[in-house]
Amino acid sequence: MTSGGSAPRFGILGDLEVTLDHRRLEFGGPKQRGLLAMLLIHLNQSVSAGRLTEALWGNEPPAGAEVTLRTHVSHLRRHLASVGAAEALVTRRSGYSLAVDPEQVDAYRFERLAGLGQEAVGLADPERAAQLLRDALELWRGPVLQDLGHPLFAEAETARLEGLRLDALEARICADLALGRYDVISELERLVVDHPFRERFHGQLMLALYRAGRQADALAAYASARERLADELGLDPGPALAALETAILRGDPALLLPGAQAATPRQVKAPPDALFSSVRRARMVGRSSELDRLCGLWREVRDGAARVVLVSGEAGVGKTRLVAEFAHSAAADEPRFLVGRCDQAEIPYQPVVSAFSASAEIGEIVASAPEVMGSRFVGLLAQMAPAVLVLEDAERIDHASAELVRAVLRQLPERVLVIVCFRDPPGTRHPALLALLGDLPGADRLVLQPLSESDLGTLVGDQPADFVRELWRSTGGNPFYANEVMRDLKTRDGQFVVPSGVRDVLRHRLQALPADAQQVVRCAAVLGREAEFGLLAQLVDLAEDPLIDALDQAVGAGFLVEAGSSWKATYSFPHDLMREAVYGDIPQTRRQRLHVRAAEAMQLPGATVAAAAVHLRAAGPAADPEQAADLSLQAADEAARVYAWHEAVAHAEAAVDVLDQAGATPDRRAAAAVQTAILRLKSSIGDRRAIELLETALELYTGDDAAAATVHSRLGGALCTNHSVMDIPRAIDHLAAAERLSGDRFHLHRGMTQAAMYGVRTEVLGDAARRAEALATDLGRRDLSVMASWGRAWYEFNRGQLHDAVKIREAMWATAHELADPYLGWTSVSGAALSATEYLLDPVAGRAWCRRGLAQARFETFEHPHDTIVDQLALALAAMGDLDEAHRVADPLPADAVSRRMLTFLDGDWERAERDWATALHRDEDAGDFHDAALNARWLGGVRRLLGDQDGAVTALRRAVTIGVEGPQVPTELAARAELAQVLAESGDLTEAAVELQRCDEILAAGEDWRGLGGVVELARGAVTGVDDAYQRAVEIFTTYRLAWRRAAALKAWGR
Repeated sequence: MTSGGSAPRFGILGDLEVTLDHRRLEFGGPKQRGLLAMLLIHLNQSVSAGRLTEALWGNEPPAGAEVTLRTHVSHLRRHLASVGAAEALVTRRSGYSLAVDPEQVDAYRFERLAGLGQEAVGLADPERAAQLLRDALELWRGPVLQDLGHPLFAEAETARLEGLRLDALEARICADLALGRYDVISELERLVVDHPFRERFHGQLMLALYRAGRQADALAAYASARERLADELGLDPGPALAALETAILRGDPALLLPGAQAATPRQVKAPPDALFSSVRRARMVGRSSELDRLCGLWREVRDGAARVVLVSGEAGVGKTRLVAEFAHSAAADEPRFLVGRCDQAEIPYQPVVSAFSASAEIGEIVASAPEVMGSRFVGLLAQMAPAVLVLEDAERIDHASAELVRAVLRQLPERVLVIVCFRDPPGTRHPALLALLGDLPGADRLVLQPLSESDLGTLVGDQPADFVRELWRSTGGNPFYANEVMRDLKTRDGQFVVPSGVRDVLRHRLQALPADAQQVVRCAAVLGREAEFGLLAQLVDLAEDPLIDALDQAVGAGFLVEAGSSWKATYSFPHDLMREAVYGDIPQTRRQRLHVRAAEAMQLPGATVAAAAVHLRAAGPAADPEQAADLSLQAADEAARVYAWHEAVAHAEAAVDVLDQAGATPDRRAAAAVQTAILRLKSSIGDRRAIELLETALELYTGDDAAAATVHSRLGGALCTNHSVMDIPRAIDHLAAAERLSGDRFHLHRGMTQAAMYGVRTEVLGDAARRAEALATDLGRRDLSVMASWGRAWYEFNRGQLHDAVKIREAMWATAHELADPYLGWTSVSGAALSATEYLLDPVAGRAWCRRGLAQARFETFEHPHDTIVDQLALALAAMGDLDEAHRVADPLPADAVSRRMLTFLDGDWERAERDWATALHRDEDAGDFHDAALNARWLGGVRRLLGDQDGAVTALRRAVTIGVEGPQVPTELAARAELAQVLAESGDLTEAAVELQRCDEILAAGEDWRGLGGVVELARGAVTGVDDAYQRAVEIFTTYRLAWRRAAALKAWGR
């Protein structure tokens, strides 16, 4: 440090440079600069004189090279002293080391910022990701050590850093695309020329071109990439790039993001929503304060804020009317109005899609991204600002849309107002809405109450006071009901009779219409809140001209409004209460047959299978149950393909119910149950229900050994997936049954690897993994090979073959990445991150694995896998001492997340941590999950030691040792024995402690790299022997692996 306190900065990302207070310094001749570069590449590591000599002079150094090297070291030390870093160049027995804060070196700052940016991408924060990644990339001034002529000693590091630079560039472009930034197209066009075999750049260019409305150019970009790969490498594009081309060819709406806004100013002052225009025909009273509040919020938004408003109240209380009036008031500012309505059909993302497609104001600017992150909608909204996004009938929102809206609202751009309308209070039947509301604690809330008697009198006009009082009591002050009563009274020749309910009012009004108009209104009610003319034409028994006349009559009577905003003529009910009342009055038999006809009309090319499935299920006995089940399962598959898991499960469960009620054949019911269970397991939605479904299927397959064996295998695997259902002994029983019945061999062996891994039966694990790998190879299934390799990686790791385990996991990741399968990516990342952070105490490596997993496209749609990696990331951050960031990452996780228990401990609440870990240990052992039991036993031993319960600590750690020895699981044995040795030594039992330490040394003698765990052994050695060198080595190891709180503990123990 200089006297002013500033520290020199070192740069290798370009010319080698040393700067102080932004001034570039001269730092000696070529050899001294080469020496500095070599030490910077191996920062804070000891580099032998031999390696330094080879780096400076190659394989044939001159005579006296070592003496000359010492001279160069001396000169370099003087240069460092001149900038206040005299102590940085350290001479050790093993060589020389440059000991400086990594933040002083541009390459290390680049890696840190790039890693944070990639984490932000995985945590759905593209704005932060883009900025972090830009900051990281701006540190590059040119090729690594360019002025030194790309020295041979830096070759490997240069290649590594260049790979990381390209990874960061890909991630930054991904974040930019998520934000709707199209200026990346020209950059990508250069990148695909410079890096023709890096397929992700080609894919990003295709996607950017397509979203910019240049479909032909996007396809041409694919053709160019394919030609280059074929000509120069003899290869076809990978699966991800080929799938992208297919999606572009078929115009998959999942890819769409709108182009630039039209440059011409808009002339329309009124909101572009036909329903809003229609409902404004009715008078609005008693809502002045609510309207003023909305208008006030709009002024804030117009001036640069972003706001969310929740408008709630009972059905008919005037939510839509209030928003329509606000829309009219705000129209003078020419915002873009986006209105999405939630319907009952389980069509994923439909409300969001309709919000961006239902208005002529937007035209072709449409966004429909069922499998794309909500941040892309954020980019679209930012382009459209100032904008108002309205979601009506949100009590019916589907889970997929709710998740998408939550993602949008978390990063809502400036000058956007979001209004969410729903019936209040939402009940337990509305879990998607409840989850959405729970994520909006800071939103403004407008709760509409029924009108007062006075306001109701104003609404209905000049009427006798007695009538107004009777009307108010009968309608409860509901303005919609009151207006419908007044409409009905006009047909009763002035007879002031208040009907008993709104359905009576609407029934009377409907009966006043001609028969054809009545038929049209009833058919429209069957189709839903909105009905396209083409579909209506296929339901009603009318020719085209009479149908149009009937529609005109229905519109004139106020039952329907023209809601079409594109070339399709569409009609809507002014209020959902009206549709519900009309629908409820249709005789059941007639209603069911209309649902059948609606489903038949919807089973056309390009139609939505989900809507047809819902109609067939609503048809009840009038529909063919087999067809209803088939369509429901098809809808489930389609929803799963766009990662709308809740909707997929709902459709599949409906198929199971239909087949059960119809008394379908056992094999048909069993197949549906298995398909539904698989969806539940993959999506982590109801693991217990998945087990029930599989057990039901097992009963139904009685007599069919092959099918039963497959279900036994599935059950065996399912009972190993999640702690909520984990039961390893039962899993093994099912797998044994599958083996006896000789069914699906792959899932049998795959299930056995899972059971053996969690049960810590390492030899069984190895045998099952080898069999699964052989079957995957025979089948030519690379995806299955990844799943099989999961078991072999754990087998090698348990045996202490750490290097082999890492190689297997890297190969797994490469295959999963090539197949663009985030679920397969999770299988490699989860084990690698856990092994690095919690077993080997290398949280930096664990965090890097987490970043890989979180950066995968669509990974966030897999709830349980995503949570496990976020949990691992929080653990890695906690281990490094970054508790604030660990808490931020862990906050959204379930209460039983592993990281939450660890943070409880690190926050100092040791008593609670002890209870939590003891409970977890008992739970795991009861379930036969000895893998997690061993970890919990180690953690329990650690906290009991700090609480002064030495006997309890010894008991817990001996349990972990037993699991490690019997498994065997060598990493557990090493960690538990080292921790046990320390506890025993502190208790005065040095003889037993020495025995434990001796076994640790035997394990270390095998030569594997135990990383931070080696520091635990050295700390135990210090406790047993009292030798300073052991404590020093422990501190050095913990420092190297950034184990902040372990380093502090080692220093404290050394001090004692």
